[in-house]
Formats: sequence, C-alpha cells, structure tokens
Amino acid sequence: MRESTSPTNSECFPLSSSQLNGSRYREPTVPIHAPRKASHRPPVETMRYAFLIRIGIFIVVELGFISLGAITLINPIPLHLSPAISLPEAKGLFTFIFIIWHAIAVLAVKDVLFHIFSAEWMEKYRKTGSIVLGETDGVSRITSGIVDQLQHFCSRVATPTFRLSFICVLLVMALDGLGPSTITVNLLERPRGVSVANLTVTSNNSLAIGRANFITRVERLQKATVGFLTQNNTLIPWPSFDLISTENVIRYQSDVISYNFDCSWNQPTTNDPMTSWTIDNQDWDIYRGANSPVPLTDGLILPMEQGRVSAGNSSNPLSAFVFIGSNSTLSQNVTLNLEDTPTSFIPSNPGNNITSPVLASALVCQPRLNIAPATVTLSGVFLRASTLSGRTRVKNAPMAAANIIFSESLLLAANLESNRFGTIACTIFLDPSCQENNESNGFKPLPLGTINQQMNTITRSSAKVYLSGSTLNGSDPVSSQTNMIRVNGVEERQKMALVASEPFLIALSVVVGVLIALLIASMVVVRIDQLRTFDLENIIRTLKMD
Repeated sequence: MRESTSPTNSECFPLSSSQLNGSRYREPTVPIHAPRKASHRPPVETMRYAFLIRIGIFIVVELGFISLGAITLINPIPLHLSPAISLPEAKGLFTFIFIIWHAIAVLAVKDVLFHIFSAEWMEKYRKTGSIVLGETDGVSRITSGIVDQLQHFCSRVATPTFRLSFICVLLVMALDGLGPSTITVNLLERPRGVSVANLTVTSNNSLAIGRANFITRVERLQKATVGFLTQNNTLIPWPSFDLISTENVIRYQSDVISYNFDCSWNQPTTNDPMTSWTIDNQDWDIYRGANSPVPLTDGLILPMEQGRVSAGNSSNPLSAFVFIGSNSTLSQNVTLNLEDTPTSFIPSNPGNNITSPVLASALVCQPRLNIAPATVTLSGVFLRASTLSGRTRVKNAPMAAANIIFSESLLLAANLESNRFGTIACTIFLDPSCQENNESNGFKPLPLGTINQQMNTITRSSAKVYLSGSTLNGSDPVSSQTNMIRVNGVEERQKMALVASEPFLIALSVVVGVLIALLIASMVVVRIDQLRTFDLENIIRTLKMD
C-alpha cells in the first residue's frame, strides 16, 4: 500500500468495480474539492489534549454535583423562593436545572465516545485489509443503533477501545436518568421526640364512660370538634397538644387500631329481663349507670355490658344492645317495630315493671379490629395513619384497652333519655326523624349495613377520651392525668430546601466513578494518532491506498 496525500483543490477519483462489492458498473468520475472553511475539529496532534479537556470538564461538573448532593444530604439547603411558587413548581424548576447540569457533562464526553465509534471502521479495515459493505462501517455510521453496537461489542473484531467506550455509553444513559433525580426540592425536616398517648384504661371506669358520652354528644349533636380529627375506621393514640401547628407537619411511630363493625341480630333469653340477658351463650347486664331501673315498655334501646366487666377487664370488644318493642300482632300502637328481627316474647308482669307484653331483640356488634404499627402524620389537628407491615409494635395500644373502648365507650351515650330511646341511639339504629319526633310510632331498625356505618362513625367520637391517654381514677376528675410515652419523630417545616436522596446519591457516585475510570482507561489504550473517523476524507484516503 502507498501513503496518499490530501485531495487537491479539484481532483477526480475513479471508483473501481471491485470496490463496489464485485458489481460491474461503469466507473464514474467524482469531482473532489478542498474544504472552503477550516474545520473546527482539532488536528490529530492535539486531539488527545482536546479529549482530556472534555473528560476534565465531565469530571469537574459531575464531582461538583456529587459534592452538592453530599452537602444537601447532611444539611439541606434552604431555598428563598417567592411564596407564590408551590412545591411541585419548585421541584419542576430544579429538575430542569439539574437536567441542564448533567447535559453539559454528558455532551462533553459524548463527542469522545462517538469519535471512537466513528473510527472503529478503520480499525476493522486495518485488521482485515478489506472493506465489506454494511459490515466494516456497521458501528461507525451515525444511523447505527444500540443493536449494531451490541453485536459488534460481542464480536471478536471489536477493539478494546470500542468495548470501553460502549460501556461508557451505557453508563451515560444511566447517568441521564439518575442524575436529575438525586437532588430534589422538599420541605425541611428535622428529627424530634414526640410524646404520644399510652392507652392505660383497661378496666371498667365510670368517669371514662361519662366523658365519652359528653364528647359524643358535643361532636354528633353540636357538630363541634373535640381534640384531633382522624381518618375513618381508625383509632390513633393522640400526641401532645403542644405539637399542634398551622405551619409544620410531624410524623411519628405509634400503634393504631383499625376497625370495621359487623353487627348481627340475635334472639336473647332471660330469667330476669330487668337486669340481665343471655345472648349467643354470653351473659350480659343492662347498663344503668346512675339511673334506677325503668319499666320495660315498647320503645326502649338498652345498652348492655358484659356480665363480668364490673369484676375485671373486658374479655372481648363486643358491644350489645337489647331492643324492647312490639309488632302488629301484639299491639295496634307500635313504637319500636321488631317484625323483621329475631325476638323473644316477654309476657306482662306488673310486679316486675312489665305492664304489657313486649318483644325483645338483641343486636351484637363485632368491631373486627386490628392493632398494627403505623406512621402517623400530624397536620394541624388532623391525624392520618399509614400502617407498616413487618415492623415492631410500639405497644402503646394494648388489646385490653381496645376491648374497653369498643365494649364500653357507648354505654352511656346510647342510653335512655326520659325513659325512651335516646338521641344518640336514634342516630345509630333508627330513622333520623325519631330525634325530632320521639313520640311517633312505627320506627323500624335501620338495615344492618347502615347500622355498621353509623357505629363506625360514632365510635370515632366516643373513643376520644381513651385515645387521649387519660389515666382516669374512679369518679374523681381532678386526679386524672395523661400517660404518655416518648417516640422518635420527624418535624416537617413549611419551608422548601434542596435535599438529596441517599440511595440515588450512592448510585450516582458509583456510576460517575466507573465512568471516569473507563474514560481514563480509554485514553490510555487508544492510539489517537491512528484514529480515522468515518468521513469522506478518510474514506477517500483509504480507497486510494487500496
């Protein structure tokens, strides 16, 4: 082979038939002209320095970003932005900035990698001494895709420089997606201890029952709010009231009680209908509180307490209510119509305060509760819990406390008013119109699905006195205190800051570190003076040498 010189200002070069894959064509004559403008590309002699400068730019830009990420990981950087800019807008703004940041670094090294790809055709030509159309230039064309590059990477003729560069391209693709996600805008957070209620009322307590009645009436009848608001079907032990803030959000760990009532009708039996009943083989006592027994007449809803509650802890979370009513067979003037429920007949017994025969039906409600650890978020006066599977419980909501809450919190609230079913009982079990016209006749119990929903709702109010952590002592309100435990929490301030993600920062550091090592290795391995990119001048030189 002979060395060729650059084409003259106007030179004609014939292409032979053998160079056109053996096809027989008329040999054309193509006029070739010298470039009208000087190329912006550095000459071969200084190309290594140009490549090193580009790699240096990449290193400086990416290490600068990693340093910023390390700083924001340790100490988030507060942002002094306009109050009109929301958190999503700030996130979008800085994501765009970081995309530009990484684009500068990527563009700096992409030219180096594409230059090596473009020169791979010449390395294949040097190895084989021939040009095969569609193969020799397989990875050097601008239209070559990742499949062509991967096939060449796995072939025997791929150069070490190409293989290093191909791995670099894959890492650059990972960098494009990983980099902008490493640092983002979030609200400032700082760790802090949180005092949260430890539920200790685990036995019958008349003061707690009275306070539960008061809170239930205030919230359900006066439409006011006592303490904290919570999500549906979840009981959350309360944090200390001094944590309430209109600006900051606090997250902490606590056990929470989730529930969903499932009530069912049963036929009760009794030997003494004025005091106790047996429902589904369990003994229950009529809850009287401070009231004296009332005559059993049509139109009563009597809360029941489990038979051994007064002697100790409640053994389960069930609650029960006995409905005293009638039907059209017994009376033409029915107040509480029990025609569609299983009932027991109670004959008249004037000596036992039963002036006329009535029917009795029992409603037993199972809360289907579950106690689990959760992350609780306090925002203003609203508590929201997200349960955590597989985590250790805080143990501030024992099962004994849950049994008391569900079995006793409605004993007084759902009790009688003026010897008739009360307003809260109307809300839960009967048509709402019974609140306005308690003397009307013919009320039927609501469908079980509606009763379940009403029980779910009313329990959120009746349970609040227990969720506060109050250690109530008998009937003495002065001696009551709150029992709290200390847990770890995080305070989220309503101020935006740059914050790094530790897993993303570690992954980015690994990707950048490997990229830098491979780029330097490529510069050591590559023969810069022999790089011939896939352009017309180098193609013509090669064809003339042939």
